This record gives sequence, C-alpha cells and structure tokens, in this order.
Amino acid sequence: MRAMTFLHNGVTAHCGHSSAYPENTITAFRSALELGVDWIELDIRQTNDGQVVVLHDPSTERVATVNLTVSAVTYQELQSVDVD
Repeated sequence: MRAMTFLHNGVTAHCGHSSAYPENTITAFRSALELGVDWIELDIRQTNDGQVVVLHDPSTERVATVNLTVSAVTYQELQSVDVD
C-alpha cells in the first residue's frame, strides 16, 4: 500500500526545470517552482575543501566549458565555472 502512495505523490522536477534551463541551477529550480511542481530532485557533491555543491556529475564537463572534477577542486575554484 505504501508503494501506491509514492506513485501518487505529485510532480517531481528532475534537476529542476532541466529541459529549459541548465540542470541543478537556481534558475532551473525557480522555474520548476513557478510551474507548480510538488518536488524538486537534486544531486549533491563535496568539494576538496568540504563544501557541499549541487551538481549531478562528478565533474563540470557536461554542463560547462571548463572540465573540473568537483572532489579535486576547492569551492572557490568551482565558483569560477559558468553554467548559465
């Protein structure tokens, strides 16, 4: 019975509104909320200096022009990457 409840839990935005905006970005999350979703699924990673960031992949290769491995760089280094 519990599994059936989960199947009817509303609309989930995978990585935010990732079909229209870069996934796992504030822009994608805000857009998903504006659309009225019930849930937003996101992914987290940890930088070399222990900061938690939202990113699906272990590197920025797929979402940016710079390829950085999240666990190998500091938060400050990661902030230089533009995905919007």
